[in-house]
Amino acid sequence: MVERTYREDIDWLRAIAVLSVALFHWDVPPFRGGYVGVDIFFVISGFLITRIIEADAGRGEFSFATFYERRVRRLLPALYVMVALAVVPAFFYFLPEERVDLFKSIIATISFTSNFYFWSQSGYFGGDANEKPLLHTWSLSVEEQFYLLLPVVILLLFRWHADREGRRTTLLVGLGALALASFALTQWLMLTDRAETAFYFSPPRAWEFLAGSLIAIEGIPTSANIHIRRGARILGVVLIAIAVIGYRKNTVFPGISALLPCVGAVLFIWAGMGSAAPVRALLSPLNIASQIGKISYSFYLWHWPIYLYWYFSKQHFPLDRIEKLALFVITTVVSYLSYRFVEQPFRNRSLISRRTTVFAVAGAASLVLVLGSGVGIWQTDLSFNDPAMRLRAFSPYPAWYRAGLCLVEKWRDFSDRACLTPDPNKKNILVWGDSASAQYMLPLRQIFDPDKVNIMQATGAACRASLKPLPGETPVCIALREHLVEFLKSNTPDMVIISGVRLVEADDQGFKVMINSFLDIIKAMRSRDIPVLVIGPSLEYKGSLPVQLLRDRAAHITPRSADLVSAKLFERNDLVRQAIPKEDGVGFVSVVDSACHDGECPFLMSDGTPVTIDHVHMTTEAATVIGRPVAEAAKALLESRSK
Repeated sequence: MVERTYREDIDWLRAIAVLSVALFHWDVPPFRGGYVGVDIFFVISGFLITRIIEADAGRGEFSFATFYERRVRRLLPALYVMVALAVVPAFFYFLPEERVDLFKSIIATISFTSNFYFWSQSGYFGGDANEKPLLHTWSLSVEEQFYLLLPVVILLLFRWHADREGRRTTLLVGLGALALASFALTQWLMLTDRAETAFYFSPPRAWEFLAGSLIAIEGIPTSANIHIRRGARILGVVLIAIAVIGYRKNTVFPGISALLPCVGAVLFIWAGMGSAAPVRALLSPLNIASQIGKISYSFYLWHWPIYLYWYFSKQHFPLDRIEKLALFVITTVVSYLSYRFVEQPFRNRSLISRRTTVFAVAGAASLVLVLGSGVGIWQTDLSFNDPAMRLRAFSPYPAWYRAGLCLVEKWRDFSDRACLTPDPNKKNILVWGDSASAQYMLPLRQIFDPDKVNIMQATGAACRASLKPLPGETPVCIALREHLVEFLKSNTPDMVIISGVRLVEADDQGFKVMINSFLDIIKAMRSRDIPVLVIGPSLEYKGSLPVQLLRDRAAHITPRSADLVSAKLFERNDLVRQAIPKEDGVGFVSVVDSACHDGECPFLMSDGTPVTIDHVHMTTEAATVIGRPVAEAAKALLESRSK
């Protein structure tokens, strides 16, 4: 019989998972890879659900109605309360179109399709994803989609053999084959530039659940040796810690990198199989961890919207350590209240005992939330006010960025013919790097005579200019880098221009890596007498500049440069200037120096247009003015080499 006793260690693992995710979202170093906590939750879910299904099916007592009643009692009450309450602050902090987006995400959340909804909008780690209160519900949708299929799969496999040993073998082979197929799908998606599909969709994530399922199968060997179990648990914790502390937002994920936290979780769970949970003192660290594990579901639900609305109420100031500690305390209290007065009464049937009533109430609550969201979408006035309309009109990218052609997110979209073809009758300039480099295409084209100068563009989303492999490179960046290395072997441009968003966004180690990459390029190009122009950090803001300005306007707040501009901007600008060698054929141009004065940077152009379309990419109006010194520096460097 599969064990059904309380597993204190699984609550420890839940605590590790939820705290990792929360600390990552709250931007608490060194937990920059804390997003893998979701993967740990997937392994736990696969283990627990498989154990329940197999035990019930083995006794001939499995019922779909009972199974889904448990899921409804476990997931929906706390989720629906969070969703309903998360709407309230949106009327104070959100712009009209953001409220519409929130209402749409509620419908997606209630229908357990929010993973598809957020996949269709933006990546998990950047852009405006950080301003969506229900972004974290994508994982619940993936989980629920898994729950829909797993019982069917296990019951079908059960029918292959009547004896217990045969069923065990069939389950191991069947679920193992599905796990391998899912992992192979993940890898294929990653290698074909479909990382976001691999991240958000349930089939590529299924192997993580199935990893937990495989060790839940009755008869899986365990060890009575306490030293072996402790060693396995310690190894599991180490693997998880390496991922939580060592991974970054730019780590290629999921795929092979997801193995580390998943294998760690499997080892952790396996180490506790067959051992009873001892009685512990109230304030024992392990008891505290298990209590956090018990409220982990509510903690996961609440940690993100509480942080987000706190962040909005601060008007984009970064939260300090005291505030983050207060955030933890508040989230813990709210999560306990949710666990005690929402989760538990539904799960232990003290509030609603009958199954039919549970389904009826869940259906009615779903209908109310969906209809309410529909009314919210219908009634929201998107006109806002006329002066603000100009600020709301921007979305990446203006056509001159050449996104999807020369600024690519998928390598197959890159066009050599349009972007990287030298003209033997003209001077050839190569613009190389990420979207921060692409944003200077407009001023460069404005200042250079197209009859005399051919400007080539080889840029990829989040692709740092480098001749060597870099940590966390995406498939498209690897392809772009390798392609340029081959291009430069047989072509000699008259000038190379490099820049990058990560001059500001990267942590200290990432910044050093990027500077070293620039120095490598300079050395390689200068050995061939090719001049290089390095563009310093772009004007970067703490969030989407148009949105921040609109929020300030709605709240009748006069925006200040210090509140809007990224705190690292000036320091990183000086560090780049110091790092670039002052030698013949090497130029450096500072956008910050030309646009900002006495620590004050602009956020609106003279005609009322914001400087950027988001947090860093310049609008057409800004590129024409703020980007002009870059073009002038490029022209001066090219002409100096022609004399």
